[in-house]
Amino acid sequence: MDNVSQIDQISGCVNSWESRGLYRRFFGDVDGDQIIKSNFELHAHVRFKEIEYIINDFSQITGLLVDKADTKAFAVSDEIISKTKGRLKIAIVVLLEPYRTLAETYCQHMNGSHFECAVFPSREDAQAWAV
Repeated sequence: MDNVSQIDQISGCVNSWESRGLYRRFFGDVDGDQIIKSNFELHAHVRFKEIEYIINDFSQITGLLVDKADTKAFAVSDEIISKTKGRLKIAIVVLLEPYRTLAETYCQHMNGSHFECAVFPSREDAQAWAV
């Protein structure tokens, strides 16, 4: 796979396809609808079947309009996809504590899934775990 970056205007993120995974950098104010739409678009992408990891980087966002109920919705849709996708590592990069708590809640919902999830303070830490 070539490294290809594209801006996804619906979800407010930049997708950078890597040889074995995807790096997604979110920016601006992000809400639950944007995240779920970006996930649906990702699940439908032809490269999704091939990747081994996703790094969701929220370190540059200016606001996050997501609550614990949203994290459950993300986990439910990901759990359904995991049954056909199989194994996938999902790394979440967050800097601020309220966002970290939400990311950890999502990861708790994903326990027992084919998707393994962890939260990190930097892209470098996330990359080291995912690869």
